[in-house]
Amino acid sequence: MGDKVTTKNVTIVFNKPKYSANIGLAARCAINMGIERLFVITNGRQYDKDEIKRTATHYASSFIEEMCYFDRLDSALSQFNYIVGTTARTGNTNLKRSITTPRKMAEQLTSISYENNVALLFGPEDRGLTNDELRYC
Repeated sequence: MGDKVTTKNVTIVFNKPKYSANIGLAARCAINMGIERLFVITNGRQYDKDEIKRTATHYASSFIEEMCYFDRLDSALSQFNYIVGTTARTGNTNLKRSITTPRKMAEQLTSISYENNVALLFGPEDRGLTNDELRYC
């Protein structure tokens, strides 16, 4: 039996989601994975809380009430020691970071999560993270 990721040190950060319903779905996924925190970067946008709760299901209702909202990405990420950015791009992104598979990153997070606050950063559904946003990772 291998070691497990310390999920109490892991937070999902959803940067500028396009749809309110997807915030609820992200909350539902977080709970299913044992992750207790979700940050949403709003960039000043208001989201429909009823839609968020509906898609999260009743299991996540208290989770929804405890979510943290931030206007800016840098404010949300300031408390993390290790940030994992998600992208479908595998080509030249002009970044000096390594690109790895989700499986390999999960293995790496096992030891990283014991000593660090980790953010799993996701971008908007329609375009993902920009190169500037990936620079935080």
